[in-house]
Amino acid sequence: MEFAADYKMITDLMPKYDGNPKRLNFYLREVDNLMGLIHPTADAGSLAIVCLIKSRLSGAAIDAIAYEESLNSWPDIKRVLLTRLGEPRNEIQVMQELTRIRRNKNEDAESFGKRIRDLLDTLYMVGQHTDKSYYEKMAIEQYISQLDFHISIGVRIMMPGTLELAIVTARQEETKSVTYKNNSSFNSQNQQQKATKIDNYKPNNFPRQFHGQGLNSGRRRPEFRKNPEMFQFVLLLS
Repeated sequence: MEFAADYKMITDLMPKYDGNPKRLNFYLREVDNLMGLIHPTADAGSLAIVCLIKSRLSGAAIDAIAYEESLNSWPDIKRVLLTRLGEPRNEIQVMQELTRIRRNKNEDAESFGKRIRDLLDTLYMVGQHTDKSYYEKMAIEQYISQLDFHISIGVRIMMPGTLELAIVTARQEETKSVTYKNNSSFNSQNQQQKATKIDNYKPNNFPRQFHGQGLNSGRRRPEFRKNPEMFQFVLLLS
Protein backbone atom coordinates (compact mmCIF):
# COMPACT_ATOMS: atom_id res chain seq x y z
CA MET A 1 0.00 0.00 0.00
CA GLU A 2 2.83 2.35 0.87
CA PHE A 3 4.66 1.49 -2.35
CA ALA A 4 1.51 2.10 -4.41
CA ALA A 5 1.24 5.61 -2.97
CA ASP A 6 4.94 6.27 -3.51
CA TYR A 7 4.83 4.96 -7.08
CA LYS A 8 1.90 7.20 -8.00
CA MET A 9 3.71 10.22 -6.60
CA ILE A 10 6.93 9.31 -8.43
CA THR A 11 5.00 8.81 -11.67
CA ASP A 12 3.51 12.29 -11.41
CA LEU A 13 6.83 13.95 -10.59
CA MET A 14 9.34 11.99 -12.68
CA PRO A 15 11.01 14.45 -15.13
CA LYS A 16 11.63 13.79 -18.80
CA TYR A 17 15.10 14.03 -20.31
CA ASP A 18 16.08 14.31 -23.99
CA GLY A 19 19.83 13.98 -23.58
CA ASN A 20 20.76 17.68 -23.64
CA PRO A 21 24.15 17.82 -21.84
CA LYS A 22 23.41 21.28 -20.47
CA ARG A 23 20.45 19.94 -18.53
CA LEU A 24 22.03 16.67 -17.43
CA ASN A 25 23.02 17.78 -13.93
CA PHE A 26 19.60 19.29 -13.34
CA TYR A 27 17.91 16.08 -14.42
CA LEU A 28 20.15 13.93 -12.22
CA ARG A 29 19.47 16.09 -9.17
CA GLU A 30 15.72 15.93 -9.77
CA VAL A 31 15.70 12.14 -9.99
CA ASP A 32 17.97 11.84 -6.95
CA ASN A 33 15.52 13.95 -4.97
CA LEU A 34 12.59 11.81 -6.09
CA MET A 35 14.39 8.60 -5.20
CA GLY A 36 14.94 10.01 -1.74
CA LEU A 37 11.16 10.32 -1.31
CA ILE A 38 10.54 6.61 -1.81
CA HIS A 39 9.64 4.75 1.37
CA PRO A 40 12.42 2.43 2.62
CA THR A 41 10.08 -0.58 2.46
CA ALA A 42 9.50 0.01 -1.24
CA ASP A 43 12.69 -1.73 -2.40
CA ALA A 44 10.65 -4.51 -3.93
CA GLY A 45 9.34 -2.02 -6.46
CA SER A 46 12.75 -0.72 -7.59
CA LEU A 47 12.42 -2.49 -10.95
CA ALA A 48 9.17 -0.64 -11.61
CA ILE A 49 10.91 2.64 -10.77
CA VAL A 50 13.75 1.82 -13.18
CA CYS A 51 11.24 1.10 -15.96
CA LEU A 52 9.53 4.40 -15.23
CA ILE A 53 12.84 6.29 -15.43
CA LYS A 54 13.69 4.67 -18.76
CA SER A 55 10.25 5.47 -20.16
CA ARG A 56 10.85 9.20 -19.58
CA LEU A 57 14.09 9.24 -21.57
CA SER A 58 14.24 10.25 -25.24
CA GLY A 59 16.66 11.36 -27.96
CA ALA A 60 20.33 11.17 -27.04
CA ALA A 61 19.46 9.97 -23.54
CA ILE A 62 17.76 6.78 -24.72
CA ASP A 63 20.59 6.27 -27.24
CA ALA A 64 23.10 6.41 -24.39
CA ILE A 65 21.55 3.45 -22.56
CA ALA A 66 20.18 1.52 -25.54
CA TYR A 67 23.12 -0.90 -25.78
CA GLU A 68 23.88 -1.13 -22.08
CA GLU A 69 23.07 -4.30 -20.19
CA SER A 70 22.20 -4.84 -16.54
CA LEU A 71 20.77 -1.38 -15.95
CA ASN A 72 18.62 -2.55 -13.08
CA SER A 73 18.92 0.45 -10.76
CA TRP A 74 18.95 4.19 -10.84
CA PRO A 75 22.67 4.42 -9.91
CA ASP A 76 23.47 2.27 -12.98
CA ILE A 77 21.45 4.54 -15.28
CA LYS A 78 23.00 7.63 -13.71
CA ARG A 79 26.53 6.30 -14.25
CA VAL A 80 25.91 5.59 -17.95
CA LEU A 81 24.35 9.00 -18.56
CA LEU A 82 27.29 10.74 -16.93
CA THR A 83 29.76 8.68 -18.97
CA ARG A 84 28.04 9.20 -22.32
CA LEU A 85 26.57 12.70 -21.94
CA GLY A 86 28.63 14.28 -19.18
CA GLU A 87 31.07 17.17 -19.68
CA PRO A 88 34.54 15.88 -20.69
CA ARG A 89 36.31 18.97 -19.33
CA ASN A 90 37.17 19.29 -15.67
CA GLU A 91 36.65 22.30 -13.41
CA ILE A 92 40.10 23.81 -13.99
CA GLN A 93 39.77 23.62 -17.77
CA VAL A 94 36.37 25.32 -17.77
CA MET A 95 37.55 28.04 -15.39
CA GLN A 96 40.54 28.74 -17.63
CA GLU A 97 38.23 29.02 -20.63
CA LEU A 98 36.02 31.44 -18.69
CA THR A 99 38.92 33.72 -17.77
CA ARG A 100 40.19 33.73 -21.37
CA ILE A 101 36.90 34.35 -23.14
CA ARG A 102 36.75 37.60 -25.11
CA ARG A 103 33.90 39.54 -26.61
CA ASN A 104 33.84 39.40 -30.41
CA LYS A 105 33.84 42.55 -32.52
CA ASN A 106 30.32 43.97 -32.97
CA GLU A 107 28.92 41.29 -30.61
CA ASP A 108 26.07 42.68 -28.53
CA ALA A 109 25.85 42.28 -24.77
CA GLU A 110 23.14 39.61 -24.91
CA SER A 111 24.96 37.33 -27.36
CA PHE A 112 28.17 37.58 -25.36
CA GLY A 113 26.22 36.91 -22.18
CA LYS A 114 24.87 33.65 -23.64
CA ARG A 115 28.40 32.40 -24.18
CA ILE A 116 29.32 33.27 -20.61
CA ARG A 117 26.14 31.55 -19.39
CA ASP A 118 27.05 28.33 -21.20
CA LEU A 119 30.40 28.23 -19.42
CA LEU A 120 28.73 28.98 -16.09
CA ASP A 121 26.28 26.09 -16.60
CA THR A 122 29.23 23.82 -17.33
CA LEU A 123 30.96 24.95 -14.16
CA TYR A 124 27.84 24.06 -12.21
CA MET A 125 28.11 20.57 -13.70
CA VAL A 126 31.78 19.85 -13.07
CA GLY A 127 32.63 22.30 -10.29
CA GLN A 128 33.57 20.96 -6.87
CA HIS A 129 33.14 24.22 -4.96
CA THR A 130 30.44 23.93 -2.31
CA ASP A 131 29.32 27.54 -2.78
CA LYS A 132 27.95 27.80 -6.34
CA SER A 133 27.78 31.61 -6.08
CA TYR A 134 31.59 31.53 -6.30
CA TYR A 135 31.32 30.57 -9.97
CA GLU A 136 28.58 33.11 -10.65
CA LYS A 137 30.61 35.98 -9.23
CA MET A 138 33.52 34.95 -11.42
CA ALA A 139 31.28 34.84 -14.50
CA ILE A 140 29.76 38.27 -13.74
CA GLU A 141 33.19 39.87 -13.32
CA GLN A 142 34.48 38.40 -16.57
CA TYR A 143 31.32 39.48 -18.39
CA ILE A 144 31.48 43.10 -17.18
CA SER A 145 35.20 43.38 -17.89
CA GLN A 146 34.60 42.70 -21.59
CA LEU A 147 31.83 45.27 -22.08
CA ASP A 148 32.39 48.74 -23.53
CA PHE A 149 33.70 51.10 -20.88
CA HIS A 150 30.60 53.30 -20.56
CA ILE A 151 28.36 50.20 -20.57
CA SER A 152 30.44 48.45 -17.90
CA ILE A 153 30.27 51.51 -15.62
CA GLY A 154 26.47 51.45 -15.72
CA VAL A 155 26.37 47.72 -14.95
CA ARG A 156 28.80 48.02 -12.03
CA ILE A 157 26.75 50.82 -10.50
CA MET A 158 23.71 48.49 -10.40
CA MET A 159 25.79 45.75 -8.68
CA PRO A 160 23.92 42.77 -10.20
CA GLY A 161 23.84 39.66 -8.01
CA THR A 162 23.35 37.24 -10.89
CA LEU A 163 24.63 36.91 -14.43
CA GLU A 164 21.09 37.28 -15.78
CA LEU A 165 20.69 40.65 -14.05
CA ALA A 166 24.06 41.76 -15.41
CA ILE A 167 22.98 40.87 -18.96
CA VAL A 168 19.64 42.68 -18.59
CA THR A 169 21.38 45.79 -17.21
CA ALA A 170 23.93 45.76 -20.03
CA ARG A 171 21.13 45.59 -22.61
CA GLN A 172 19.43 48.58 -21.00
CA GLU A 173 22.68 50.55 -21.03
CA GLU A 174 23.21 49.70 -24.70
CA THR A 175 19.72 50.97 -25.51
CA LYS A 176 20.41 54.22 -23.66
CA SER A 177 23.69 54.62 -25.54
CA VAL A 178 22.03 54.14 -28.94
CA THR A 179 19.27 56.63 -28.05
CA TYR A 180 21.83 59.21 -26.91
CA LYS A 181 23.85 58.84 -30.12
CA ASN A 182 20.74 59.22 -32.28
CA ASN A 183 19.69 62.38 -30.42
CA SER A 184 23.19 63.83 -30.70
CA SER A 185 23.25 63.14 -34.42
CA PHE A 186 19.85 64.79 -34.87
CA ASN A 187 20.92 67.92 -32.94
CA SER A 188 24.14 68.12 -34.95
CA GLN A 189 22.21 68.02 -38.22
CA ASN A 190 19.90 70.81 -37.01
CA GLN A 191 22.87 73.00 -36.10
CA GLN A 192 24.45 72.42 -39.51
CA GLN A 193 21.21 73.37 -41.25
CA LYS A 194 20.96 76.58 -39.21
CA ALA A 195 24.58 77.46 -40.03
CA THR A 196 23.89 76.92 -43.73
CA LYS A 197 20.91 79.28 -43.62
CA ILE A 198 23.01 81.97 -41.96
CA ASP A 199 25.71 81.59 -44.61
CA ASN A 200 23.12 82.14 -47.33
CA TYR A 201 22.49 85.66 -46.00
CA LYS A 202 26.09 86.91 -46.44
CA PRO A 203 26.42 90.25 -48.35
CA ASN A 204 28.36 88.60 -51.14
CA ASN A 205 25.26 86.66 -52.03
CA PHE A 206 23.10 89.74 -52.75
CA PRO A 207 22.41 90.57 -56.43
CA ARG A 208 25.23 92.58 -58.04
CA GLN A 209 22.90 95.34 -59.17
CA PHE A 210 22.82 96.64 -55.58
CA HIS A 211 26.59 96.88 -55.14
CA GLY A 212 28.34 100.22 -55.41
CA GLN A 213 25.13 102.25 -55.55
CA GLY A 214 24.96 105.25 -53.23
CA LEU A 215 22.01 107.00 -51.67
CA ASN A 216 21.36 109.01 -54.87
CA SER A 217 21.62 106.01 -57.10
CA GLY A 218 17.94 106.30 -57.89
CA ARG A 219 18.29 109.83 -59.45
CA ARG A 220 18.43 110.15 -63.22
CA ARG A 221 21.51 111.83 -64.62
CA PRO A 222 20.99 114.62 -67.17
CA GLU A 223 21.62 113.61 -70.77
CA PHE A 224 23.96 116.41 -71.96
CA ARG A 225 24.67 114.83 -75.31
CA LYS A 226 21.03 114.93 -76.35
CA ASN A 227 20.52 118.50 -75.03
CA PRO A 228 23.64 120.74 -75.69
CA GLU A 229 21.77 123.88 -74.59
CA MET A 230 21.35 122.49 -71.12
CA PHE A 231 25.09 121.76 -71.07
CA GLN A 232 25.93 125.34 -71.87
CA PHE A 233 23.54 126.59 -69.18
CA VAL A 234 25.26 124.47 -66.60
CA LEU A 235 28.63 125.83 -67.64
CA LEU A 236 27.42 129.45 -67.23
CA LEU A 237 26.16 128.72 -63.75
CA SER A 238 29.46 127.17 -62.71
